[in-house]
Amino acid sequence: MKSIIYAVLGLVLSGCVSHVSWHGVLPDREYKITFIDKEQIPIRGVSFECKGELGSITELIAKELNTSATATNDNGVLVLKHSAYEVHGSYKQMGPFQWDQQDVPLPICQFFLGSTTVYSGPLLQLNGKTLEV
Repeated sequence: MKSIIYAVLGLVLSGCVSHVSWHGVLPDREYKITFIDKEQIPIRGVSFECKGELGSITELIAKELNTSATATNDNGVLVLKHSAYEVHGSYKQMGPFQWDQQDVPLPICQFFLGSTTVYSGPLLQLNGKTLEV
């Protein structure tokens, strides 16, 4: 009897689940990161490389970021830029609950001083930050 109740409840609830697809634009952005040493002196020459998932929007964004700059300037500042991109994703929803989200991740970037990696991570977390190397 319980299994019949669960089966009926499952059928009723599954009919209430919506699959939502969304489309939008990831705006053009500029990311400014400053690198300093332990004495708070700006570090010139910190280089970088950004990577995105092969064949995805993030790969295109990474390629554009990689051509937007080469290394930090005399003030230890690195400014990376990308233009706007059309993006899309999806999720499932039942009432106020959402799950199975498929969002557009941003590229992961590595920053180097010479051949040493001084930082690696998502670019969005770094915007406007000062990193001590």
